[in-house]
Parts: sequence; C-alpha cells; structure tokens
Amino acid sequence: MPIIRVQNKDADAPVAQPELLQVKPLSEECMSWVVDAQDPWQYALPIASCVTTEESTAVLNSGSLPQQDDYLILSWEHWQKHPDAYKSMRHVGICFPNDGALELLAPNLSRFSLICLPFPVFQDGRSYSLATELRQYYQYPGELRATGDILPDQLHFIWRCGFDSLEIADDPSAEKRVQEMTQQSMPFSAVYQNSMRGGLPIYKKR
Repeated sequence: MPIIRVQNKDADAPVAQPELLQVKPLSEECMSWVVDAQDPWQYALPIASCVTTEESTAVLNSGSLPQQDDYLILSWEHWQKHPDAYKSMRHVGICFPNDGALELLAPNLSRFSLICLPFPVFQDGRSYSLATELRQYYQYPGELRATGDILPDQLHFIWRCGFDSLEIADDPSAEKRVQEMTQQSMPFSAVYQNSMRGGLPIYKKR
C-alpha cells in the first residue's frame, strides 16, 4: 500500500524511540506531500500463541519472534489482550479505532511511535477529532497516520489536524490518487478555525 507523508526536514528520518520523542511545533508552511518508498512499518501477523519470557514477547504465526528494531503495527484489540508482549521493542505502532475512547489509550501513549487512525468511509470524519485531540490535549509527539478511504479532497483537512502520513489502499484508483495528492498545494489562502497547521485563522489577523 502506498505511503505518502508530509514533506519536511524530518520526512526521511526514522521515528525516534518513544522515550526520546519531544513535542515540537508542527509546520505552518505550505502543504506538501511526497511518496515514502522506504516506509519501515509492517502490520503484525495474527498471534498463534503467546509465551512469557523475561521480556514477555510474542510468537508470530511465522514461528519467528519480533526483533527489537522491527517497526510493528498492532491492532488495538491485540494490544489490549497482550499489553506486555512488546516491551523490548523500540518501534511499536497501534491501529486505534475511530470510535475508541482516547482515555484508554492515553496511559500508554509513550509506548507508541505511530498511531494509525482510520477513515473507513469518506463521510466518517471522527478521526479528524481524534487527531486534533491527540495533538492538542495529549501533546502526542509521534507520527499520526490516516488510513482507509481517503480522497484528495480530504488532504487539506487531514494535514491541518496534524497527520504526518497517509496509507493509500491498494485499488484501481490508488495510483491516480497518489499522483493527485502529491501534486496538491494549499487550496485556501486563509482559514477560519484554529488547527495544528495552516497558520493563524483570519479573525486573529485583524
């Protein structure tokens, strides 16, 4: 699945370890997206069984153990069942449902270098609110990734809410959508609401 991300000075850098992450201001410059062909993140395979060792790690269906430096994305359901199974891993991501309560995720935010938020259909915008809350209220400094049914028309709003990357579903229109997204520039010269990016709203400039 193609990954596109916000183009900035950190775009090609690997995600830092959660304990080293620091909140930094997000860009207020013009929106720009690029294809990331080197994205390291992989979805975890379903768990066949779970064994407890000194580091309490998990056994994957393939029969191999996740390595300490792997970039592994877990489902929220799996994390809830095995919260201690990945303590030794440096790069853990989570797929959080858009109807989930962030209060349940908050105690473990420092464990996640990446949070994926879904847009299951075009009309479902709940992940905009989750992303804004994660950035503004919880001060989450890691990578936010939008997944699902994402259209070029949504790109500006996704960018303003603080998302860093998008996962484009593999379908017949994927190549066209990626091309449109990476060529898209700022669609508006002024904004009317506060956000993580895009500059001051027009009423604050008067």
